[in-house]
Amino acid sequence: ASKAHLVSALEDLSETLKSGPAAQVRAKAHFRAAQAHAGLENWREAWSAASLARELQPGSAEVKEVQLKVQREMRLLQRSERESKRQGAFGTGTNRNLLDRDERKEFQARL
Repeated sequence: ASKAHLVSALEDLSETLKSGPAAQVRAKAHFRAAQAHAGLENWREAWSAASLARELQPGSAEVKEVQLKVQREMRLLQRSERESKRQGAFGTGTNRNLLDRDERKEFQARL
């Protein structure tokens, strides 16, 4: 689906949820929102929507499948964020030294 289509779907789902539908309809709306956010690579929003859908329909295999996919992507995102923080504007050796220094400061501050 195109990006514009996914954004439009999210807007429609938001309106649906504002109307206060029954739990089954809310679960389906959150599930669809999770799918749309995943399609847009908004992994944190997708996780949130999938978690809400899972709370409303804990036995749903399709919700569990989306949640597992999003969980995998979130792990990759977190790993790449950690790596980019380490690399930053300096080389890895300099970053390692800076991280060591920061960790020592944090440890000393806790004492």
